[in-house]
Amino acid sequence: MKIPSFHLAFLLLLGSCVYSHHPEDEKAKGDTASDFSYTVPEEDQGSSPEDSFRTERRKIGLGKARTTSLDISIPAGILSVKGGTPDLAEVSIKYRKERRFLIKQDLTGDHLYAKLYMPKLEGLKEISDDRTICSIRLNEKVPMDVSLSMGAGKGKFDLGGLNLRTVSMSLGAGEFAVNLKSTPATSLKVNAGVGEATIDLSGKRKEELDAEFNCGIGTLRLILPRSAGVKVSLSGLIGNIDMGELVRKGNYYYNDAWETGSPRIRININGGIGDVKISMAD
Repeated sequence: MKIPSFHLAFLLLLGSCVYSHHPEDEKAKGDTASDFSYTVPEEDQGSSPEDSFRTERRKIGLGKARTTSLDISIPAGILSVKGGTPDLAEVSIKYRKERRFLIKQDLTGDHLYAKLYMPKLEGLKEISDDRTICSIRLNEKVPMDVSLSMGAGKGKFDLGGLNLRTVSMSLGAGEFAVNLKSTPATSLKVNAGVGEATIDLSGKRKEELDAEFNCGIGTLRLILPRSAGVKVSLSGLIGNIDMGELVRKGNYYYNDAWETGSPRIRININGGIGDVKISMAD
């Protein structure tokens, strides 16, 4: 199901970021400039006055933390999240000057909680007049719980190389690609709004996974590992359903490895109007 053009009007975004510092923004302890950038596809670039934007690069250190919880919230724009830093996170962001980008941290014992977020704006400006571009690199070794919220736009979340424990996502209107291949995460919850989401759970797994998808309006594509035992339940869906290699037995759908494959993946897909397509990969 394609997204209506008016839902994507705000996606004509600008190019990559350059560093500048603004003292009025809340800054985490130990923040330093980091040398990386996010190149926006040409079709997503637009034209807006440069003096109406501010740009930043920020870093969040791990310190003595052995486990982490990370909360990322971006109301609208383009968001890229992937691994590739020895710190907890590195952020490169470009956003309108009327917004604020904030970082909060709290270290309790050896557990670090961090929140990266932009407070929402009131009114129609929230979805119709935004050109935020944000690229975030995360640590790949420290055990991590990730909560990710994006209101509207395009998101590419390449999380397969991270040492994830739990993942929670709230996806608004737009297009989202989520790579969780071979992740050790044992819990996944996705609340989807309007648009298209592709979520790749393929690859070899060592841990069992419980996943819940609460659908809105649009298309959900799931790629699952053929080597794992898969069980899927569906409820309240209106639209086209393609279960691929899965076979219905009673109220559930299973793959051939359910009885012999280990570990297992249990998936609940709830509500929504649109299409659900499940495919298997080696």
